Amino acid sequence: MQTLQGEGIAYVLVPKRQMSFGARLDVSELTDGDYRIIVSTDNEKIVKIVNLKTPVAASRQVKIAVVTPSTRH
Repeated sequence: MQTLQGEGIAYVLVPKRQMSFGARLDVSELTDGDYRIIVSTDNEKIVKIVNLKTPVAASRQVKIAVVTPSTRH
């Protein structure tokens, strides 16, 4: 992961012959904005831009449904 200016933020090495892989990145300290995610192999490179945006605190509304169990069978 890197900034759009090319500054590296996180680097995760995936072992060869790994059929599936997942990684969690802690982005809580990053400022809002666009970042580049790069996944690459010896033969291919995939680049995606992600936008981090801190949610604005909003008033919360809760809907509650009261369901009476049916006595009919």
